Amino acid sequence: MTTAELRHLDGAFAGQVRIIRKDFATIGRHPSSDVLFDADRDLDVSGRHAAVFREGDHWVVRDLGSTNGTWVNGERIKGDRVLVANDVLRFGAGGPQLRFVPREGDRPAIPPTRREEILEPPTTEAEERVPAQAPLLTPRHIKARLESRMPPLPLDAPGAPPPPPPGPTTVRIRAEVQRQTKGARWVALGALAAALVAVAAVAGVIVQRNRAMTREREALLARTDALLTRIEATTTTVHGLQTELAAARGETEELRTAIAAKEMTVARLDSLARRLAASVNRHQAAIRAARFDAQAVARDNRDAVGVVVSEFAGGRRVAGTGFSVRLRGDTGWVLTCRHLVTDSAGRPATHLGVIFNGSNQNFRAELVAASDSADLAIVSVQVHGGIPFVRGIAPQVRPGDPVAVFGFPFGFDSPPGPDWRRLGVVATSSPGTIRRATADLLEVDAYGASGSSGSPVFNGAGEVVGVVFGGERDSEGRTLFAASARLVAELMRKAERR
Repeated sequence: MTTAELRHLDGAFAGQVRIIRKDFATIGRHPSSDVLFDADRDLDVSGRHAAVFREGDHWVVRDLGSTNGTWVNGERIKGDRVLVANDVLRFGAGGPQLRFVPREGDRPAIPPTRREEILEPPTTEAEERVPAQAPLLTPRHIKARLESRMPPLPLDAPGAPPPPPPGPTTVRIRAEVQRQTKGARWVALGALAAALVAVAAVAGVIVQRNRAMTREREALLARTDALLTRIEATTTTVHGLQTELAAARGETEELRTAIAAKEMTVARLDSLARRLAASVNRHQAAIRAARFDAQAVARDNRDAVGVVVSEFAGGRRVAGTGFSVRLRGDTGWVLTCRHLVTDSAGRPATHLGVIFNGSNQNFRAELVAASDSADLAIVSVQVHGGIPFVRGIAPQVRPGDPVAVFGFPFGFDSPPGPDWRRLGVVATSSPGTIRRATADLLEVDAYGASGSSGSPVFNGAGEVVGVVFGGERDSEGRTLFAASARLVAELMRKAERR
């Protein structure tokens, strides 16, 4: 591979030879130059004066915007100039010169411009007898001294003169190098510090997130364990509630297994937390319904509930549930559903009667009032000595509250069935939960128990919170709809004004 020699013909380094093995070599007085001139004596040369570079099989010289220009064989160049053997390069009109000599050979592994590459002319026998002079200052020594990393060379030879003090150019270069490198060092230190702070911040966030996730996981596991304990401790004889509690146990155990899984992410844990919150609300409602003493509520109000019997023109008969809400002397008001006592045209039944719970006597009844907007109606009955009535009408109810539905879901087919004429009619009670509550409508989860139209819905205090008027088809008795207590009170005020 072709290399190049640049021989100093004059100047501070006259007689020295630079071997160029790089593809691009700079020439100047700056310490980083590949072909270095003396910073104090070769003043015609700029800091970064010119460059010699390889272009294909040729070497080319280029002026790098120097102050005094670059000459080749006495001609100032304005662009790139291809060099041929023995071309003389001058740096500045009266500056130092270099001779270009191409060479053939392999590129060595060592970098260029080492001290070993400086070829010096052979000395004669007479010159060898001359007392030793001060060691030669190579470019490497000059650069190191400018950067204050190498102490002055020892002057061991007897009679050697002391080195000259640094000139003003050297001082300026040294100050500039120190200024630029100082800023770079501070920038590097600042970048390193910022990187360390960022790494520490990220690590801190990860640690905090893992700790928070661990705490949340432990809290969720505690909630699932508490819910499982409550489910296991709850018993009921209602088949629908038994099925609901068994499903609740299975779902909660599945959630617990998922929460305790070894592999977990924040998003996955958040999803499981939302599922657990929804299931806890639903399962706790079932637990409250199972623990709700519907029988006790029924005992306090059972004598006020009865079967409402209606017969329409043409002989059509229907039966539902009603309950007494007021007594004036021997006259009592029984609240029931409008569709049980009127036909589709709003005409009242031709014959109305009420058979109270535990009785087989059918008391004649008359229509008092019917609601215009709700499926509610009031009929009156005359009973010597009066009749019991419910404890009261509740002002409000909330979703999740346990309730009891009390009535005759199968009309005359309710227990004791055909023997009612001998034994009397018997009402049944079943627990439920308020699933949804608005000003006019209640949605009740009755856990599979059928509800008869007109059946009262009682809260834990034995007060009426609604009146069943229908159910959702295909829910198998699971969803019942009831008119709210507000509509009941409104109809009673309407009847009192008559």
